[in-house]
Amino acid sequence: MTQTASGPVDHAAHAATAKKPWSALELATMVGGFVVFWPIGLGALFLKLKNGEMWKGAATMSVGELFGKARDLKVDGFKAAARGWTTARTPTSSGNAAFADYKAEALARLDEERRRIDAARARLDDEEREFAGFVARLRAAKDREEFERFMSERKTPAAATAPESDAGL
Repeated sequence: MTQTASGPVDHAAHAATAKKPWSALELATMVGGFVVFWPIGLGALFLKLKNGEMWKGAATMSVGELFGKARDLKVDGFKAAARGWTTARTPTSSGNAAFADYKAEALARLDEERRRIDAARARLDDEEREFAGFVARLRAAKDREEFERFMSERKTPAAATAPESDAGL
C-alpha cells in the first residue's frame, strides 16, 4: 500500500477496477470489422462493452445498466454539444471601436437589403398568384366556349348540316 495526500491507496483494488486500454489489435479488429462487414465491428464493440473495458465499472454492470449508461452518456454529450453551439454563436467584440462601427453599418445595410429582397419576393409571389388566376380564368373561358360550341352543334339537326348530294337525283 502506498500513502498519498488523500490517504492509503490499494493498488490491487485500483488495478481490478481500472479500465484496460484498447490494444492495437482490438482497435484494428473493430475498425476493420466496420469497414468490411458492420456486424463484425459491432460484435467487437459489444464484446468490449460486455467485458467492462469501455469505462470504469462497466464490468460489474448488467446489460440493462450498460445500455442505460450509454444512453446517459449520449444525452450528456448532446447537451454539451448544444451548449458549445450556443456559445459559439454569441457575438463577441473585437475591442476595436472603428471595426465595431463598420460592422454595425454593414449589418444594418445587409438587413435593409434583405428587407428589400423580401418585399420584392412578396410582390413577385402576388404577381405569380394573379397570373395563375388569370390563366385559370382563361382556360375556364376557353373550355366554356368549346363546350357551348359542342352543344350548339349537337342541337342542330343532322339533315341540315348534311350535303345536298342526294336531293339532285
